Amino acid sequence: MPRPLLTLDQLKLLARDNVVSPGALGLKAFDIAPTPVEAIVPNYLVTYRPHGQFNRKTA
Repeated sequence: MPRPLLTLDQLKLLARDNVVSPGALGLKAFDIAPTPVEAIVPNYLVTYRPHGQFNRKTA
């Protein structure tokens, strides 16, 4: 477990609501197309594959 479990900055962030207000502008208003997390995460995790990022076998 990390020590400390939570930093002071994390506690400050948890003290405030971080949910978007109803009626707020969405991604479409900014011309941003959402991408599913399943399409992005494998590229981030490739380094942590068994035997490194250059192993051609996938899990």
